Formats: sequence, C-alpha cells, structure tokens
Amino acid sequence: MVRTIAALLLGVWLLSGCSGMITVENDVQAYSTLPAIPARASYRFDWLPSQQVDAPRQARLEAIARQALAHVGMQVDDAHPAYSVQIDVNVQRLIAPPWGGAWPGWGFPGGYIVTPRGHVIWRNDFGRFGAFGGYNGFYDTPYYLRSIRLTLRDLATDQIVYETHASQDGPWGDTDAILPAMFEAALRDFPNPPQGPRRVDVQIPR
Repeated sequence: MVRTIAALLLGVWLLSGCSGMITVENDVQAYSTLPAIPARASYRFDWLPSQQVDAPRQARLEAIARQALAHVGMQVDDAHPAYSVQIDVNVQRLIAPPWGGAWPGWGFPGGYIVTPRGHVIWRNDFGRFGAFGGYNGFYDTPYYLRSIRLTLRDLATDQIVYETHASQDGPWGDTDAILPAMFEAALRDFPNPPQGPRRVDVQIPR
C-alpha cells in the first residue's frame, strides 16, 4: 500500500513538473475613474529621476508594458499624448526568507515557512527547496518576490485616472518572462476593474 501511494504521488509530481505551461499567480488591485476606454487612447511614458539612472533597464520594462497596454487599446504617441504612464517594477532575489527570519529547522516538516502569498515552502538537508500551494518538486535557491505598479495620468487635468498594482512570488528566475504576465494581469478588465484585491492567473510557456 505504501509503495502504491508513493508511486501515485511520484506520477502526479512528474506530470505536473513536465507540463509545458506554468501559472503565474498575481495578486492584483486596481483603481479607476475612467468610465470607458478613452477616445484618444494615446500616451507617453514618464520617467522618475531614479529610473533615469538605468535607462536600458527602464526601456526594456517599458517595452513589456507597451505590449500589455496595446492589448487594452492604449497606443504610444510621444508627439500628441493624451495621457502619461509611469511604471515601477521591483524584483527581490531572496536567499533567506524575510517573512519568518531564520529557517525554523532542517528537513520537512520542520524546516518550512509560509510566504506572504500563502505558499508553504520547505528546505531539505541539501539546501534545496520544495513547495506546496502551486509549485511542485524541488528547486534551488533563491526565491523571487516581484511587484509592479502602473499609473495613468490625464495630461489635460493632471489627475491620475487609473492605478494598478500586481505582485507575484515564486522560484522562477526569468523575470523578463514573468513580467509580461504580470502586466497582463494588472490591466485585466481595463478600464473598469472590480473593486478590491483579487487573484489573476496567467499561463505562460515553461
């Protein structure tokens, strides 16, 4: 019986681990005063002084955001913008978890923590991580926390008319592959998002 159960668990793990897609789980909250997609849905990107320090990174991030904005009907027009867009992206690469201090112990079930998004992560005696709550199998350190913010300002009134935030955590190190899914999630239901926090899952190729 024990061998049968172990074989079944191994089979489930292999099937999930070999899937061609991964699910990027995003915690999203958006605020809007726009009743509909603007008639002049043109915009420019505005940079904060801190973002000008690393212009290549900011330009790469804006290229990702531009694709997501195009999907909801917004187009870049630096010559005649009706709106300005500011984006802010934060990525933390973790070696030790900030939400629980030191690891409670070694091995499972003693050496486990719960991430801010509710994922149960454990560390075994070989310094590798495993997880429940959305991720399967073992993976090496580090662990990643990501957040994005996008604000849309009406240039005629100088008022922010749309603000959205998305956060995500997981073991995947390819941030450039994760960010398009995060911006897609952050702009889901634009310009009339539901009130309050929500979870928006987006699948991307593994």
